[in-house]
Amino acid sequence: MMQVSAVDAIKKDIAKAEKLRDFLNINSKIDELADETSDIKRINIFTLRSFTIENLIPVLRAKCFASDILAQITLGGFNQYLQYVLNDTSELYASRPDIVIIALRLEDMAPKLFESSILERDVLSFIESEVLNTIESIVKSIKQKTASNIIINNFAMPEFPGAGIYDYQTKSSLLNFVRDINLKLLELKEIYSGVYINDVDYMVTKKGLDNLLDRRMWYVAKNPYNSNYYLGLAEEYAKIIRAIYGMAKKCIVLDLDNTLWGGIVGEDGFNGIKLGESYPGKCYKDFQRELLKLTQRGVILAVNSKNNYDDAMEVINGHPDMVLREENFACIKINWNDKATNILEISRELNIGLDSMVFIDDNPVECELVKERLPMVMTYLMPDDPTLFVDFARGIDCFEKLDITEEDLNRTNMYRAQIKRASLQSQFESLEDFYRNLDMVITVKGASDFYIPRISQLTQKTNQFNLTTRRYTEEDVRSMAKDGRHRIYAFDVKDKFGDYGIVGLVIIEELNDREWFIDTFLLSCRVMNRKVEDAMMSFVCEQALKSGIETVWGEYIPTKKNMPAKDFYRNLGFTEIDGRYCLNVKEAGISCPDYFKINIEI
Repeated sequence: MMQVSAVDAIKKDIAKAEKLRDFLNINSKIDELADETSDIKRINIFTLRSFTIENLIPVLRAKCFASDILAQITLGGFNQYLQYVLNDTSELYASRPDIVIIALRLEDMAPKLFESSILERDVLSFIESEVLNTIESIVKSIKQKTASNIIINNFAMPEFPGAGIYDYQTKSSLLNFVRDINLKLLELKEIYSGVYINDVDYMVTKKGLDNLLDRRMWYVAKNPYNSNYYLGLAEEYAKIIRAIYGMAKKCIVLDLDNTLWGGIVGEDGFNGIKLGESYPGKCYKDFQRELLKLTQRGVILAVNSKNNYDDAMEVINGHPDMVLREENFACIKINWNDKATNILEISRELNIGLDSMVFIDDNPVECELVKERLPMVMTYLMPDDPTLFVDFARGIDCFEKLDITEEDLNRTNMYRAQIKRASLQSQFESLEDFYRNLDMVITVKGASDFYIPRISQLTQKTNQFNLTTRRYTEEDVRSMAKDGRHRIYAFDVKDKFGDYGIVGLVIIEELNDREWFIDTFLLSCRVMNRKVEDAMMSFVCEQALKSGIETVWGEYIPTKKNMPAKDFYRNLGFTEIDGRYCLNVKEAGISCPDYFKINIEI
């Protein structure tokens, strides 16, 4: 069993670590716990590189561990990336990596670029084609032989322009060569699924190349960078890895006084709070703008404030400089309860896990209370200096996603509608009457490219009603959709209050001409307890009959969180045989509840 206290202690050490030696010490602790961390996700990473990158390993392992990922990282030999790719029996393929990192420098791939101050346009064009073709051949070979996700470093701007300021005046320059080739690397992401670009150029620009280079180490050990580079690079990789495995947080819970505006509205009044175009009010207004940007990426906002409700709502709805209005918040708790109790209520009303939530407050006492009572909630204390608010908001990187789905864009409205449904339910004596009043429609969709990101997201995030809890990346889903052995059915649910989006998923493996196996059967907690799962299984049985299938098999793999799905197969008439569940499709009496209208768009 995982030693929770020891793991939490390591995570605290990771949060405080600043130097490479700190991460080396942390890795020793991670190794000591490795055999006991049975609940943590384990992945294999293989790195193809053209330069010395050993210092990356301890930092990246620690950053992954902080997100409950235990990473085994293998480094390919120095500047031997092609040998690993072209040899079918190489360690690259033998290690069966979940993720392959391609970390190559232009200086190593195309040294001619840096040997002359001025290069002819046709020479630049030839080098560009050579570099892009090499990277594409690497990607293509890996994709043909593995199911790995691939992270490709783009290229940082050169330390010094080849022709000085002339480089800024012509398209045929080293600077513009790098800009152009980085844009063309994005085309690989469009051609090959499961390929992601790590923007090293942006990272270097943000941190400053002069702060990352180590000239002495380059000449001594072929290591061009100092430890700051590897700290930053590991953080960028960790963001992408978290996003690949769907580990983004869902909700920010916010205080109001001295958080969304300066001052205390109950004491300073509507006109006395600091919010506007001058300092410090501008800092609070810009902080709200950053939060609004997050809602546009699918993050939901909630309010958790000790305040007089009418005073606070007057500011939210009426102050001319408020960027966030009532409609931008999925849930609002303005009362005199303690903050931890309110967060529990928000979690229940929105039906999301506490581990999906982030809490922000300016009061260190409130933050400590939440940390103590709800350690699974990520808690942040607002900076004392208002000029740091925007950087603070941008620095919260637990919401990163590699795709923004239609459900993400509409998430706040979905959760606000959910609260309206709960209010309406109290007006009906029976659940069936309530469900009939909702005018619910289920639409069955296939695994098109448009829906694959959401399908993958569901497998990564759904815990309670998930019979097998198999986690699939977009690349996994795309492979199953094309292999001819799987059927993927996605279920969209809507009612008179709004569209939930795709909330149900069934992945079927066709065993033979007479038998199907249900690999994945899951339903988002947003629509649990409405018999949507019965409608889904009814549809599966209909499709089985049409396909001449006699027997459908399923299994339930218990976890700490999926107890609500424990008796699903038994309740629908499946027979348990050697730990699996079997249904004779012709004799099954599974029907779709009559309060659903079913549409099929496959």
